[in-house]
Amino acid sequence: MPEHIFHIRALAWHIVFTLCLPALLFAQPPAIYTESEAEAYNDLLRDLEGISLELNRASAKDLLILPGLTPELARRIIAHRPYRALAELAQVQGLSEEHIDLIAPYLSIAPPRPWHLQYTSRVTRPSKRANSFGDMRFYQRLEIASPARLSAFFLTERDPEEPTLTDHVTGYIALPLSRVNIILGDVRPEWGQGLLFSRRTRSATGLSYARARTATQLGNRTSIEHGALRGIYLSGSYTHLFWSLMYGRMTWDATFGSDTRIYTSGLHHTETSQARKNALREHLTGANIAIGSSQKHIGLAILNTAFSPVSSDTVGKSAVPRTARAGLLFSLNAFYRADHIALFGEIAPKAFITGLVAGTPLLRLHLIGRYYGANFHSLHGAPYAAYGSPPNNEWGAFFGLTWRISKRKRLDVSLDRHGHLAPEKSALPERGSRLRLNFTHRFSRGFSARLTADTRSATNRVPRQSLRLALTYKRPSRAMTAWLQRAHAGTSGNAAGLRLQLGKSTGFSLALWATHHKISSYNARIYDVEPDVWGGIRLLTLSGDGTNRGLRLTWGTRHFRLSARYSHHRTSSWSAQLDLKR
Repeated sequence: MPEHIFHIRALAWHIVFTLCLPALLFAQPPAIYTESEAEAYNDLLRDLEGISLELNRASAKDLLILPGLTPELARRIIAHRPYRALAELAQVQGLSEEHIDLIAPYLSIAPPRPWHLQYTSRVTRPSKRANSFGDMRFYQRLEIASPARLSAFFLTERDPEEPTLTDHVTGYIALPLSRVNIILGDVRPEWGQGLLFSRRTRSATGLSYARARTATQLGNRTSIEHGALRGIYLSGSYTHLFWSLMYGRMTWDATFGSDTRIYTSGLHHTETSQARKNALREHLTGANIAIGSSQKHIGLAILNTAFSPVSSDTVGKSAVPRTARAGLLFSLNAFYRADHIALFGEIAPKAFITGLVAGTPLLRLHLIGRYYGANFHSLHGAPYAAYGSPPNNEWGAFFGLTWRISKRKRLDVSLDRHGHLAPEKSALPERGSRLRLNFTHRFSRGFSARLTADTRSATNRVPRQSLRLALTYKRPSRAMTAWLQRAHAGTSGNAAGLRLQLGKSTGFSLALWATHHKISSYNARIYDVEPDVWGGIRLLTLSGDGTNRGLRLTWGTRHFRLSARYSHHRTSSWSAQLDLKR
């Protein structure tokens, strides 16, 4: 695409972002949730009969079964703990009186405990070599919290190639004081829309990601090299002013190349990675200031990065380049939410992202535009992107539409067009698009059907199309899903699967799954998921001919949970986890 086209697009998006700023400062946001929205969840309410969640102890995953709650609202509810009455939910930004009345029948409150303690221990043998224990991973997590005093978090996740404590031990201690909050240890904040600093370590496209980031959040470092920084983090607020400061440093299994890029070497799998072990040290100082409220604000983020040593080396075949240069970065971010509309954006030199989410409970529109210059070097950013993080050398435009045809029917449509601004791995910049349609029909008594059509295309790649049909039966104590999928990318692939879940969050529960696939080439690959011991899922890539099968057994009480999983897909894999709570 001609270079002047990109400049015109960039200028247009800059104008859109600038015109949104007056609305941020002068508009008054009314309630964002109305009584009419509750009618769309009547069928869901019947499925929730008999459920009671303890508001001071329920996890974010448990809260998400309630009607109308998003991951953002669930995190805010947890952040305001402890609660002594359901009426205190009115203090949570984004929850209206109508919404509270809707979810209150499914919530209960026990007396808050002065201390909270949770310990998790997990052992995993990944599916790499059959009957081999050489790739075992050990995971330990300890969390201690007192609502008014302090909270502490410690994590170890060790694989055979991490011999030193600094590689696999991480944690932080948070001290909530009267005027300032202090965090010491490994932290990863999220500022603005994630252009310079994001809690996520990767980004993706899709309708579920096409929304504003409305709160500063802290995440902990993981054992991989692009985690958080180890140092000190200060934050506080005064009336409508919110501020945060941080200083941190981290080591990378990487060195600087002669092209001023960082060349990492993956996750300890090669001799090259061992030669680069902790070879590069990063020092980062940052500040974030925001003025406004949770419904409308404008902010400024500043980062200063330095590296040592800065010598060059010969880049090996296993190296993965990341653009990073020592120096100063800054960005302006803005957010505005009113009745049925949200505007958001962040702009930095040579990069920006801006978007809009608007509509009613029946019809909702998502628009996102992005431009990350080829010389943009945000090492810790992870905004909305098609080519992963950190953001670099990408332009894109996203369109999404959600239509609630009726109380039981819903249609989701999304289209993302993206491309490189400068050549990478090919003579011409790569351009591509992804179109996805998802139709859901909920029948009575817990039955539902979902049809998903997906098509992807890109220059120098074989176009991919897939069609998936899933039938689900779900009740509070049991669930079953059967699905069929066909993919085509030059050659065809077919897969069918069945998943069964019995039991609740307490007591005994059993999960069984089986998938059979016949796929002629990797281009026609199919993705599947299976339950894991930590309560989430594992993503599997299916290709060739074969069968994947497994089971998970769980026994849990209020203070104890033990889970074990075994699966076999060409090679065996197993994991076990123990959770203790007080």
